[in-house]
Amino acid sequence: MSALVSVIVPTHNRAQVVVRAMNSVLEQTWRPIELIVINDGSTDDTAQVLESARTRVIAAGVEPLFITKPNGGAASARNAGLRAARGEYIAFLDDDDLWRPHKLERQLAAMRECGADACCCFVSRHGGRHKRSPATDDALLRGRDAARFLSRGAYAHITSIVFKAALCPVVGEFDESLRVYEDEEWKARLVHEASFAAVPEELATYTFSEQALTRFTGTEAAQRRDHDFMRHLNLIRERCHSRAGWSEQAWKERAAHVYDECAKHLLYRGDLKGARALYEQGISLCGPIMALPKLRSKLRKAWWLSWLGLRPRHPKLKTGQERG
Repeated sequence: MSALVSVIVPTHNRAQVVVRAMNSVLEQTWRPIELIVINDGSTDDTAQVLESARTRVIAAGVEPLFITKPNGGAASARNAGLRAARGEYIAFLDDDDLWRPHKLERQLAAMRECGADACCCFVSRHGGRHKRSPATDDALLRGRDAARFLSRGAYAHITSIVFKAALCPVVGEFDESLRVYEDEEWKARLVHEASFAAVPEELATYTFSEQALTRFTGTEAAQRRDHDFMRHLNLIRERCHSRAGWSEQAWKERAAHVYDECAKHLLYRGDLKGARALYEQGISLCGPIMALPKLRSKLRKAWWLSWLGLRPRHPKLKTGQERG
């Protein structure tokens, strides 16, 4: 008998969008499937839309489990799904993402072929230019290689991952105190506990929108985002340093990237002093890893711009410089 797969779909105020994600689960060639949709405190008609879909889900040979809870964010919703899941395998699907029909079948076959605990695949981007994640075949997670994930040399989108439910006690739940990067911190624990198989096919699609770039441009929102960016980095070290496969050097390579990004965000907000302090902290922690010497030149440029009353602008948002 085939193994039950629990598919966890968190959703909040996306009644019409979540239906498309659910349909991509119903179209899977694998059975049996348990479809767990977590209505995370929606104030639209999500509850009614889910209930009206129940008969159609059952008719497709999929077992529905719809859970309504107070709004708590993505981590809280995924955790509610993990606690309710009964499957031998678990997969996550965001409410605005989609799966190709053979995704689960191909991934479970790959896992069984090599005795892996988890599996990933390529994920294509919907919206903007076509882009797949990760970009190359050798960047897919394979085997036990936590160090490559930590150093950002290998990657797996959360929508691409299928894993054995038996790993849950040792991996743990998503950190609900993180509003962003909660999936990266959780995946860092997973890659230290699981051997990975990879299917080098685009079996899922994630949705990209300009809102993803602009929602953190306000000063307070950007500060919260970067606060969680730094916290996720420190939590990875705290929770993984004693696990098999930990690499301090690989973590420092990730840390250099985080310090570089957060310092650049300070430059975009005109906080040259704060960016300089963060750069010095990064150098003290990581040493002269590639990203940080490059940041030094950006600091120098920002200093010269400040004399003209200008500051750097985020290259993905607008071109040119902004008046300070």
